[in-house]
Amino acid sequence: MPYTDATLRLVAPDGQLVHTDRNEIYHQAIAHLTEAELLEFYRVMTVVPRFDVEAGNLQRQGQMHSYLNLDQINDVIPMHKYTHC
Repeated sequence: MPYTDATLRLVAPDGQLVHTDRNEIYHQAIAHLTEAELLEFYRVMTVVPRFDVEAGNLQRQGQMHSYLNLDQINDVIPMHKYTHC
């Protein structure tokens, strides 16, 4: 993914937090999360895109007739519960 001035980066490639005026609100929200919430958030971030790809492949093959894609997943797993803004 190319990074531009419009890219909002919270973590640098080396794992260090990136603090800017634009992303400070996200760092404040993250600071309020418990370890369990962070782990669940990470699980969702890793599982959902993989499922989206697999479900899309199955749908194209006619093996799955309907599924929620990544754009619709917020209806199933509301991400707003992970933010306190």
